[in-house]
Amino acid sequence: MNIAITSPCSEDYNCIAWAAEDNETWWWPNSFGLTYWPFYPAGDTSLQNFINAYTALGYEICQDATLESGFKKVALYIDDSNQVTHAARQLDNGEWTSKLGRLYDIKHPFIEVWQDIAYGDQVFTTAIYGKLAAILRKQI
Repeated sequence: MNIAITSPCSEDYNCIAWAAEDNETWWWPNSFGLTYWPFYPAGDTSLQNFINAYTALGYEICQDATLESGFKKVALYIDDSNQVTHAARQLDNGEWTSKLGRLYDIKHPFIEVWQDIAYGDQVFTTAIYGKLAAILRKQI
């Protein structure tokens, strides 16, 4: 698998923010107001709440992760309880980029089922990110 680290570690932002192209703010629907969330309700980590948040940013549900001229795409991943665990963003060349928690941003091929990814002497345990649940696109 062709994986490349594209940034140093950062605690400033997470995968949800990174997918929305924000590398300065940690996005999460925290009911205590400790993190940024662009959509109501806070505290709700359901897939629908994340779809609503990206829809508020101009995204719409689409059918697949194929590169489409004139569109940006975001993939949302869930756990077995339908709670969002991860987001990834498609790059202009069709590859994808993800923020790995408080670690790095990486460039990677589209991944439908996450697995352990080795990069040099490090292993990113990405199985916790869940299964693909939705692809959204935004016209640019």
